[in-house]
Amino acid sequence: MERVSRSSEAEPFGGPRRFHSSMGLWLIVCCSLLAVACGGDECQRGETKCDNGVAKVCFDSEALSGSYRHWGGDEDCGAPDLCVLTQTDSTNHLAGDPFCVLDPTPDPACITIEHQVPDRSGANVTCAADGATLLFCRDGFIVKRDICASCTKLASSDQLDCSGTFYSPCHSDADCRSGLLCNHDGTAGFCSRPCSCDSSASSCAECSDASGFESAGQAHTVPVCRAGWCSF
Repeated sequence: MERVSRSSEAEPFGGPRRFHSSMGLWLIVCCSLLAVACGGDECQRGETKCDNGVAKVCFDSEALSGSYRHWGGDEDCGAPDLCVLTQTDSTNHLAGDPFCVLDPTPDPACITIEHQVPDRSGANVTCAADGATLLFCRDGFIVKRDICASCTKLASSDQLDCSGTFYSPCHSDADCRSGLLCNHDGTAGFCSRPCSCDSSASSCAECSDASGFESAGQAHTVPVCRAGWCSF
Protein backbone atom coordinates (compact mmCIF):
# COMPACT_ATOMS: atom_id res chain seq x y z
CA MET A 1 0.00 0.00 0.00
CA GLU A 2 1.36 3.44 -0.93
CA ARG A 3 1.94 5.76 2.01
CA VAL A 4 1.28 9.48 1.35
CA SER A 5 2.14 12.08 3.98
CA ARG A 6 -0.38 14.85 4.44
CA SER A 7 0.06 18.14 6.27
CA SER A 8 -2.59 20.17 7.94
CA GLU A 9 -2.17 22.85 5.29
CA ALA A 10 -4.01 22.67 2.01
CA GLU A 11 -2.13 20.90 -0.78
CA PRO A 12 -1.58 22.73 -4.08
CA PHE A 13 -3.83 21.72 -6.98
CA GLY A 14 -6.30 20.26 -4.52
CA GLY A 15 -4.40 17.08 -3.64
CA PRO A 16 -1.24 15.57 -2.20
CA ARG A 17 2.04 15.80 -4.06
CA ARG A 18 3.39 12.39 -5.13
CA PHE A 19 6.99 11.53 -5.90
CA HIS A 20 7.36 10.33 -9.49
CA SER A 21 8.90 6.80 -9.48
CA SER A 22 10.94 7.21 -12.69
CA MET A 23 12.43 10.48 -11.44
CA GLY A 24 13.31 8.78 -8.16
CA LEU A 25 15.07 5.97 -9.99
CA TRP A 26 17.03 8.45 -12.09
CA LEU A 27 18.18 10.33 -9.00
CA ILE A 28 19.27 7.07 -7.34
CA VAL A 29 21.32 6.13 -10.41
CA CYS A 30 22.93 9.57 -10.57
CA CYS A 31 23.79 9.51 -6.89
CA SER A 32 25.31 6.05 -7.27
CA LEU A 33 27.47 7.18 -10.16
CA LEU A 34 28.57 10.24 -8.25
CA ALA A 35 29.41 8.14 -5.24
CA VAL A 36 31.62 5.87 -7.33
CA ALA A 37 33.31 8.76 -9.07
CA CYS A 38 33.91 10.68 -5.86
CA GLY A 39 35.28 7.55 -4.24
CA GLY A 40 38.17 7.45 -6.73
CA ASP A 41 39.31 4.80 -9.20
CA GLU A 42 38.95 1.16 -8.22
CA CYS A 43 41.76 0.11 -10.56
CA GLN A 44 44.32 1.33 -13.05
CA ARG A 45 43.88 1.37 -16.83
CA GLY A 46 44.93 -1.98 -18.33
CA GLU A 47 44.82 -3.74 -14.96
CA THR A 48 43.34 -7.26 -14.82
CA LYS A 49 42.90 -9.92 -12.18
CA CYS A 50 41.33 -13.20 -11.16
CA ASP A 51 39.23 -12.42 -8.09
CA ASN A 52 38.27 -15.68 -6.34
CA GLY A 53 37.51 -17.36 -9.65
CA VAL A 54 36.02 -14.32 -11.38
CA ALA A 55 37.87 -12.84 -14.37
CA LYS A 56 37.91 -9.02 -14.17
CA VAL A 57 39.31 -6.16 -16.22
CA CYS A 58 39.55 -2.42 -15.52
CA PHE A 59 37.06 -0.25 -17.44
CA ASP A 60 36.85 3.50 -18.03
CA SER A 61 33.40 5.01 -17.48
CA GLU A 62 31.87 8.47 -17.46
CA ALA A 63 29.82 10.02 -14.66
CA LEU A 64 28.36 13.47 -14.09
CA SER A 65 31.47 14.50 -12.18
CA GLY A 66 33.90 13.09 -14.75
CA SER A 67 35.52 9.83 -15.74
CA TYR A 68 36.51 7.05 -13.39
CA ARG A 69 37.90 3.52 -13.58
CA HIS A 70 36.23 0.47 -12.10
CA TRP A 71 36.33 -3.32 -12.22
CA GLY A 72 34.00 -5.00 -14.69
CA GLY A 73 33.62 -7.69 -17.35
CA ASP A 74 32.97 -10.20 -14.58
CA GLU A 75 33.14 -13.75 -15.91
CA ASP A 76 32.56 -16.35 -13.22
CA CYS A 77 34.82 -19.32 -13.91
CA GLY A 78 33.19 -21.47 -11.22
CA ALA A 79 36.20 -21.96 -8.93
CA PRO A 80 39.30 -19.94 -7.92
CA ASP A 81 41.73 -22.25 -9.76
CA LEU A 82 39.69 -22.12 -12.99
CA CYS A 83 40.57 -18.47 -13.65
CA VAL A 84 43.96 -18.02 -15.34
CA LEU A 85 45.99 -14.96 -16.33
CA THR A 86 47.58 -15.07 -19.78
CA GLN A 87 51.35 -15.53 -19.51
CA THR A 88 53.88 -13.11 -21.00
CA ASP A 89 55.12 -15.70 -23.51
CA SER A 90 51.68 -16.15 -25.08
CA THR A 91 51.80 -16.10 -28.87
CA ASN A 92 48.15 -15.31 -29.62
CA HIS A 93 46.82 -13.39 -26.60
CA LEU A 94 47.65 -10.27 -24.58
CA ALA A 95 49.69 -10.95 -21.46
CA GLY A 96 47.69 -10.57 -18.26
CA ASP A 97 44.27 -11.12 -19.83
CA PRO A 98 42.17 -13.32 -17.52
CA PHE A 99 40.22 -16.27 -18.93
CA CYS A 100 38.30 -19.30 -17.69
CA VAL A 101 39.50 -22.90 -18.12
CA LEU A 102 37.90 -26.30 -17.63
CA ASP A 103 40.94 -27.79 -15.91
CA PRO A 104 43.53 -25.89 -13.83
CA THR A 105 46.33 -28.06 -15.23
CA PRO A 106 47.58 -27.49 -18.81
CA ASP A 107 46.75 -30.38 -21.14
CA PRO A 108 49.60 -32.08 -23.07
CA ALA A 109 47.62 -32.05 -26.31
CA CYS A 110 46.93 -28.32 -25.89
CA ILE A 111 50.55 -27.52 -25.06
CA THR A 112 51.63 -29.08 -28.36
CA ILE A 113 49.56 -26.62 -30.42
CA GLU A 114 49.60 -23.51 -28.22
CA HIS A 115 51.68 -21.48 -30.70
CA GLN A 116 49.56 -22.33 -33.74
CA VAL A 117 47.21 -19.78 -35.31
CA PRO A 118 43.87 -19.94 -33.44
CA ASP A 119 40.43 -20.23 -35.03
CA ARG A 120 37.87 -17.40 -35.11
CA SER A 121 36.94 -17.99 -31.46
CA GLY A 122 40.56 -17.45 -30.42
CA ALA A 123 41.14 -21.10 -29.54
CA ASN A 124 43.50 -23.72 -30.92
CA VAL A 125 41.66 -26.95 -31.74
CA THR A 126 42.97 -30.50 -31.47
CA CYS A 127 41.95 -34.05 -30.61
CA ALA A 128 42.66 -35.38 -27.11
CA ALA A 129 44.92 -38.38 -26.58
CA ASP A 130 41.87 -40.62 -26.14
CA GLY A 131 40.85 -40.01 -29.78
CA ALA A 132 37.28 -39.35 -28.70
CA THR A 133 37.32 -35.73 -27.46
CA LEU A 134 37.62 -32.49 -29.40
CA LEU A 135 39.58 -29.89 -27.42
CA PHE A 136 39.50 -26.11 -27.76
CA CYS A 137 42.67 -24.75 -26.17
CA ARG A 138 44.15 -21.44 -25.12
CA ASP A 139 47.78 -21.19 -24.06
CA GLY A 140 47.91 -24.86 -23.14
CA PHE A 141 44.63 -24.93 -21.18
CA ILE A 142 41.31 -26.48 -22.21
CA VAL A 143 38.59 -23.84 -22.57
CA LYS A 144 35.99 -25.99 -24.39
CA ARG A 145 35.54 -29.68 -25.18
CA ASP A 146 33.12 -31.90 -27.01
CA ILE A 147 32.81 -35.67 -26.61
CA CYS A 148 32.87 -37.58 -29.91
CA ALA A 149 32.55 -41.13 -31.13
CA SER A 150 35.84 -40.50 -32.92
CA CYS A 151 38.04 -37.41 -33.24
CA THR A 152 40.36 -37.44 -36.26
CA LYS A 153 42.22 -35.05 -38.51
CA LEU A 154 40.99 -35.00 -42.09
CA ALA A 155 43.67 -36.14 -44.51
CA SER A 156 42.82 -33.52 -47.12
CA SER A 157 43.05 -30.49 -44.78
CA ASP A 158 43.92 -29.26 -41.32
CA GLN A 159 40.32 -29.63 -40.19
CA LEU A 160 39.24 -32.05 -37.47
CA ASP A 161 36.26 -34.36 -37.55
CA CYS A 162 34.40 -34.98 -34.29
CA SER A 163 31.76 -37.56 -35.19
CA GLY A 164 28.87 -38.99 -33.22
CA THR A 165 28.22 -35.91 -31.10
CA PHE A 166 24.81 -35.04 -29.68
CA TYR A 167 22.30 -34.35 -32.48
CA SER A 168 24.76 -35.21 -35.26
CA PRO A 169 23.47 -37.31 -38.23
CA CYS A 170 23.63 -41.10 -37.91
CA HIS A 171 22.56 -44.31 -39.62
CA SER A 172 23.00 -46.68 -36.68
CA ASP A 173 23.89 -46.67 -32.99
CA ALA A 174 27.52 -47.35 -33.92
CA ASP A 175 27.71 -43.85 -35.45
CA CYS A 176 27.04 -42.20 -32.07
CA ARG A 177 29.36 -41.62 -29.13
CA SER A 178 29.11 -43.61 -25.94
CA GLY A 179 25.86 -42.91 -24.06
CA LEU A 180 23.90 -41.96 -27.18
CA LEU A 181 21.75 -43.91 -29.63
CA CYS A 182 20.64 -43.23 -33.19
CA ASN A 183 17.06 -41.93 -33.25
CA HIS A 184 15.54 -42.61 -36.66
CA ASP A 185 12.60 -40.46 -37.71
CA GLY A 186 11.83 -42.54 -40.81
CA THR A 187 14.45 -41.44 -43.34
CA ALA A 188 17.25 -39.81 -41.34
CA GLY A 189 18.61 -40.20 -37.86
CA PHE A 190 20.40 -38.16 -35.23
CA CYS A 191 22.37 -39.09 -32.13
CA SER A 192 20.44 -38.59 -28.92
CA ARG A 193 19.35 -40.43 -25.77
CA PRO A 194 15.98 -41.99 -24.91
CA CYS A 195 14.22 -40.32 -21.98
CA SER A 196 11.00 -40.83 -20.03
CA CYS A 197 10.43 -37.33 -18.63
CA ASP A 198 7.22 -35.43 -19.37
CA SER A 199 7.57 -33.51 -22.65
CA SER A 200 6.21 -30.37 -21.00
CA ALA A 201 8.90 -30.37 -18.28
CA SER A 202 11.53 -27.64 -18.44
CA SER A 203 14.31 -30.04 -17.38
CA CYS A 204 15.05 -33.76 -17.35
CA ALA A 205 17.73 -35.46 -15.25
CA GLU A 206 18.11 -38.19 -17.88
CA CYS A 207 19.24 -35.55 -20.39
CA SER A 208 21.44 -33.46 -18.08
CA ASP A 209 24.75 -34.70 -19.54
CA ALA A 210 23.52 -35.78 -22.98
CA SER A 211 25.07 -32.93 -24.98
CA GLY A 212 28.65 -33.75 -23.95
CA PHE A 213 29.76 -30.18 -24.67
CA GLU A 214 31.41 -27.92 -22.07
CA SER A 215 32.58 -24.33 -22.27
CA ALA A 216 34.54 -22.69 -19.46
CA GLY A 217 32.80 -19.81 -17.70
CA GLN A 218 29.52 -20.30 -19.55
CA ALA A 219 26.25 -21.88 -18.54
CA HIS A 220 25.64 -25.19 -20.28
CA THR A 221 22.62 -25.62 -22.54
CA VAL A 222 20.87 -28.65 -21.09
CA PRO A 223 18.64 -30.72 -23.39
CA VAL A 224 15.05 -31.48 -22.40
CA CYS A 225 12.90 -34.52 -23.10
CA ARG A 226 10.70 -34.28 -26.20
CA ALA A 227 8.71 -37.21 -27.56
CA GLY A 228 10.84 -39.71 -25.68
CA TRP A 229 14.23 -38.33 -26.79
CA CYS A 230 16.60 -35.71 -25.39
CA SER A 231 16.42 -32.58 -27.50
CA PHE A 232 17.33 -28.88 -27.47
